[in-house]
Amino acid sequence: MAETNYDATSDTGVQDSKQDKRPLHTFVTVVATVVIIVLILLLWRGCATYQERGVALLGGREIVEVEGLEKLDGSVAVWLRPDASIVEVLERNGLAGRRHTHLGEGTYVIDTAGENENDIVRRLDKDPGLHDAGFIYSE
Repeated sequence: MAETNYDATSDTGVQDSKQDKRPLHTFVTVVATVVIIVLILLLWRGCATYQERGVALLGGREIVEVEGLEKLDGSVAVWLRPDASIVEVLERNGLAGRRHTHLGEGTYVIDTAGENENDIVRRLDKDPGLHDAGFIYSE
């Protein structure tokens, strides 16, 4: 009877199964790394887009004259800074108690109550609580 070397056979079987699994582990590791990198890039791009949009919403805009439209009498528009109060801005500029309407994102329409819109806009434009002040135009 031929003597069988069980230890040698069992060792090679273990080595073969390890070698069979090694390419699978490598493949899974590479795929996981690529997926993580793609997710990071997508999140990074999304955050950058949101950040740029946030900058556009929080500063740098102006209320400007629109050519071809007529200035609306009786109202002016202001764009309030986030840390300012519309009531305080109106009080500082001698407009306390004036009717005002919040349009969203810090934009307000203020009733001029018959006062000259140019004078009101000039005063409001210098106020530290505002990004900008200007006229309202209609079609």
